[in-house]
Amino acid sequence: MATVASDPDLGVLARLLRDLRADAPGRTGDLDATLSRSAEGLGQALGGSGSWWRLSPDGARMRGLDDGWRSLSAPVSEVAAAAGPVEMGLTEAAEDTPRQPDFASDGPRPFGRYVPLRVHGRLVGVVAVERPAGSPTFTANERLIQDVVGERMEDALTGDLDRRSITNQNGLVNANGVLVGETLLRQTGDVWFRYLFATGTEFISSTIEDALGWTAEEVTQDPKLLRRCVHPADRHLLSDVVNPTTVRLIRRDGQLVWHLIRMAAIRDGADHVVGIEGISTDVSELELRAAALAQQARTDPLTKLGNRQTFQAFAERSLNRLTRHPGLVGVLYLDLDGFKNVNDTLGHGAGDNVLMQVAERLTKATRREDVVARLGGDEFAVLLVELNNASEATLSAQRIVDALEVPFMVDGHEALISTGIGIAVTSSPAVTPEELVRRADTALYQAKRSGRGRWQVFGGVGSIPSAEDEPAAALAELDDLLTEGGFRAGLVGGDFRVHYLAEIDTTTGAVTSVEALARWAHATLGLLPAAAFIDRAEHFDVIHALGDWVLGEAARQIAAWRTRFGVRLFLRANVSARQLGRPGFADSVLRIIEDAHIRPNEFGLDISERTLEHVGPEVDANLRELQAAGVRFTVDDFGTGASTVRALRAYPLAQIKLDRSLVDRIDRDGTDTSQEIIALAVNLAGSLGAEVVAEGVERTEQLERLRTLRCTRFQGFLASPAQSGEAITELLEQGRFAFAD
Repeated sequence: MATVASDPDLGVLARLLRDLRADAPGRTGDLDATLSRSAEGLGQALGGSGSWWRLSPDGARMRGLDDGWRSLSAPVSEVAAAAGPVEMGLTEAAEDTPRQPDFASDGPRPFGRYVPLRVHGRLVGVVAVERPAGSPTFTANERLIQDVVGERMEDALTGDLDRRSITNQNGLVNANGVLVGETLLRQTGDVWFRYLFATGTEFISSTIEDALGWTAEEVTQDPKLLRRCVHPADRHLLSDVVNPTTVRLIRRDGQLVWHLIRMAAIRDGADHVVGIEGISTDVSELELRAAALAQQARTDPLTKLGNRQTFQAFAERSLNRLTRHPGLVGVLYLDLDGFKNVNDTLGHGAGDNVLMQVAERLTKATRREDVVARLGGDEFAVLLVELNNASEATLSAQRIVDALEVPFMVDGHEALISTGIGIAVTSSPAVTPEELVRRADTALYQAKRSGRGRWQVFGGVGSIPSAEDEPAAALAELDDLLTEGGFRAGLVGGDFRVHYLAEIDTTTGAVTSVEALARWAHATLGLLPAAAFIDRAEHFDVIHALGDWVLGEAARQIAAWRTRFGVRLFLRANVSARQLGRPGFADSVLRIIEDAHIRPNEFGLDISERTLEHVGPEVDANLRELQAAGVRFTVDDFGTGASTVRALRAYPLAQIKLDRSLVDRIDRDGTDTSQEIIALAVNLAGSLGAEVVAEGVERTEQLERLRTLRCTRFQGFLASPAQSGEAITELLEQGRFAFAD
């Protein structure tokens, strides 16, 4: 039975290299035992059997286990005649019979790799790793590892092993006990590194320049540079030093590359892990191929939407999330009325054209975070994630009905298509994706019985054809649940929460600040984002009490992180025009941050573009007082209002925050309109001495475009969603939250 070698066990390698790093024992027998253990550990790490043979001074014999010297035999004789490592197949033989190289057999056979050990040019031994028939051949990394161990064994034999740093005629460098063959590394493109948590990068091979664009000197002089090269979303993966890990790295030119990193822990005398060392291999080409194949497996080939498997996977993930984050998940299930007539009269080519147009309209009619899929034929489904209430599902259904009622043009012909939609919504993680789709399918059948262009909620009442009446009914339902008494009871009862959205440096990947966001753990509607209730809070005039509570809670949390972890993060909070217009608002803000021992210049307010366009006397007075104290201002949702340069110059700005609608189109807008607007915003910010922050960055392509346009900060799911204070505290405890120094 064939065996498959696993990835090299670098934990084993680290231990055997530490053994070899010790000064050579005084007796030959002790050294032989050390070298034998090292060879056996090498074999274990490379998925085979390892051994070493010492040759006699005349090079014609090798040491036996029990009878002294005996004649040199294959495969050692082959190595003795070779200039470097030898790989060969072997014939099966009895234990006491020399095994000969087998170059004639075409079938699977045992094989091995043999590295000669030389002292001052003379062959003194061989380190071997052998594998049984049917095993995979040695990889480039495995060859490199065996060569490195062989080099260390040579040093042990010659007595020249140095703990600090040596360089010999072969270009071998040993940094604090890690010996690296630079020539071999350059041939494979791999990078060998040693990173200490306390001081940063202690050693890195010169191949880092080809891999990431920085020289080894630059990396070692800037202790945190190597960590900043790791994509922020992947840094937590490096906490696993046992298993090989693939992460995204950011090159000096901003390009993303994928590297497979094999690591071993570095321990101090008390056996505490104080760092990591390992080998990093560029696997970008393999990752891109795998991504392309995975994309084909997940995508409907005609419409380029997700297929049934994709929909199933996302539905499972969203439903599982309900166990940790209470809320609602919904499914819209629909098919097309009139589609068969298109196929029968205009042909299947026209039918395919209609399906592609339907996919495009569905994508535009749904939210960016929703998942649109073609399940087969003319059947489509939409997964609605993180719904605030059931009414959002009916609003989405009505938008789709309206979008598909517009006639389709196919080869000069007008095709009339409509749809019926079944809706199913749940807050229970116990519901399976299959059950949710089944409920939506049942509701679809009921909707079709009522006529075309209808939607139906599973277990609820049917829809009404008018697009105007349904939103009004939905808002009335929401108003009934978001009452003034509910707000005040929620504030007293502790039902409100603060989540924190990180702001990331586009160049370094470090967290520079966090934005405090209000959440309401509503007893009926689940966890609501601020957008679902802020307008109602202003209507009931509870916005001031809510805003003060959010700011106080966030300020205390920031101070607690600083005290416990030494994290000094800049805090920002959203503020409405009504809050800014309250007499004494500035005094209240300054008192809250002072009580939390936060300096005013560590705090900022996000103010909407529309608010700055219409500043009254009360708002102006509060802004001036806060500005004088050192509080910094950010213009929020830039690009959605009509602010003038005069309005923006009225108050010194720290940041201009681009609205997510601009960012969402930056890698999709064929006319480059979004890029032109962002470029103008960057130039405007530069003239005002402000930074530019992009909201809603979800795709790598967006981040790359933003870097090109000199946008300095970003927020979004690409790096991190908004998280609770408890979740961020856990990340800080695990060392997985990178922040700016």
